Parts: sequence; structure tokens; C-alpha cells
Amino acid sequence: MTTSPSLPTPPPPAAPRPGDVVDGVTVRPVPRGDLLRTRVTGVLLTGRDAPRDPSVEAFVAYTRQAGLDTAGLWAGFEGGGVGEGAERPVTAAVAMESPGRTAMVLVSPVRTPRYVHACAACIAATIDALPPGKVGLAQCLLELDQLYEQAALASAGFTTLARLMYMQRDLGADQVDPDAGDRALPGVSMPDGDMQLLRWRDDRRDLFARAVLDSYEDTLDCPGLVGTRDIDDILAGHRGTGVFNPGLWTVALMGETPVGVLMLAQLPQRDAVELVYLGVSKAARGRGLGQQLLRHGVAQARQHHARSVLLAVDEQNTPAVDLYRDTGFRPQARRTALVRFLPV
Repeated sequence: MTTSPSLPTPPPPAAPRPGDVVDGVTVRPVPRGDLLRTRVTGVLLTGRDAPRDPSVEAFVAYTRQAGLDTAGLWAGFEGGGVGEGAERPVTAAVAMESPGRTAMVLVSPVRTPRYVHACAACIAATIDALPPGKVGLAQCLLELDQLYEQAALASAGFTTLARLMYMQRDLGADQVDPDAGDRALPGVSMPDGDMQLLRWRDDRRDLFARAVLDSYEDTLDCPGLVGTRDIDDILAGHRGTGVFNPGLWTVALMGETPVGVLMLAQLPQRDAVELVYLGVSKAARGRGLGQQLLRHGVAQARQHHARSVLLAVDEQNTPAVDLYRDTGFRPQARRTALVRFLPV
């Protein structure tokens, strides 16, 4: 099993200094209060100097609501001279800290190879602007046809991790009342014995941690990430997805041994539940436990009145893709995931 073919991975360039000129484009940070910031945000989201695009206002509102800091916004400018509009933003990038010592990088669409190097300079600069030692993994998601953007990220030290398949299962209008409290969940009946399912509680953290780490052995799901992050960061990252609800995190025990884990997150703005992580230990694979946990997760989503369940999976993880298809999930989109590991 291999991940998707990687882009060339030259050493990350030194972050540019404000005012550096790259292929005729002047690269500099865009601090809060800068008169060009709204226009730069338009370029970041659409690739066009379109400050009145509805996506700009929606993005600003979302980052404020989610507590995401866009202070490290860098842009490349053409033009100069005197007068309003003389300086024109043409490319931009920003890295925003996320839970689990990660950062999500947004890159403006690059519509011509002329701006690839300037875009790469903006990416390198926004990564360099992250607090030293606080972020160990920077990641970016691109549409499959964003080849210029992939080239810019590669020049800034990113490598391709995987091609992700985004899948969805619609649940329809039939709902049941939500499960209340922390009473015992029903067990899972397996051919070689019954398994107990437990919800998340702080005193069960070690069970969940063991289940996650054991599920990484010989995993086909983004294997390039295995061994690169601490379990505390992994759990924090999963917990930071959507709205955390301890009732939607489940660990499966065979006796006292954790053998499987399911993590769901509520997405109120989409009236949906996201499958954040599903894993089964190597010793317990091939017995239908993954299917049982997935069916349990779909039932949990219905109990919380979700209209759909969403997930992303490494498309080269064919057993998982087949499992999701067999359980009613259908592909919606594909994206390329790129990562850069940072010293912590």
C-alpha cells in the first residue's frame, strides 16, 4: 500500500521578508486594519480582486465564530505608484492554528504559472509566522485540478499525503428520540463473543487512546501520518472537529481490551454529523466490527436528528471505501491533502 504520488519536495525556502519581490510580485504581510485586507481576502477565496464577493463576508464571520486567527495573512501585489487601486493583490495565503498543534493553510487559486513562485513565497511566510514550537503539522486541501497550487505548496515544503474521497449518507426524515444520560450502550454481538461499547468519559481516555493507537498498525488510511504525532495532539485534533459531544465517541471492548473506536462530531450549521474517525485494531479486523460500529454511528446520528452523515477517507483505503459504500455512503467530492511537518 502506498499513498498518492508525491510532488517534488525541495527543502523549504527561507521565508521571504516584507517587500521581497518574487517574479515581479511584491510579497508582504497584510495586518489587521490594512485597507487592502478585504481585497486580499477576496483573492484568497476566489483568486480575483473581489472584495464584495459574498464569500468574503461569510469567511470573516466563520473565522470569528470558530476562533480562527487570520493574523498571518500574506499576499503578493503588483503595481504601485500613487492613487487608489494602484497596488493590486494577485495571490495570498494564510495559516490558521487548529486544535492538536495543527494549522490549516488556505491558498488563493493560482490561475497562471506566473504567480506560482509568489504564491509559494506567501505560503512559506505564513508558515514562518506561526508561533514557534506550537504547531507540528500544517495541512492544506486542494481540488484535484489545482496543479499550480500544488506546485506552490511543494515549493514551500509540502508533500502529498493522500487523495481523499468525501462521502455522504442521507438519513431521511425518520428519526428516533436521542439516547439520554450515560447509561450503558448496547453491546455488539460478534461471532467470537460479545463486545461492550462505552461512551467517552475523561476516566476512559486511556481506553480511547489505546484503541486509536492500536488501529494505526498496518493502517491503509493516510499511513504517512502514522508515528508523526503525539496521541494527546491526535485526540485534541479529533475533539476540535465540529461540536464535541461525548455521547458520540464510542470505544469497543473485548473483555478489558479496546479493539475499536468510533468518533462522531455534530455539525449544526449543516444539520449533519461527521464521522471523524473509525478504527479497528489489527487483531480484531476481518470479523465485521467496523461494519457494526459504523451502523451504530448511523443510528447515533439519527438519534441526534441529523439529516446526513459525512466523512472523508483515503481513496486508496479500498476496504474502508467498500465498507462505506456497502453501508449507504456515496462519493461527493475528491481532494488532495498536502502536509508539512514542523519542528515542535
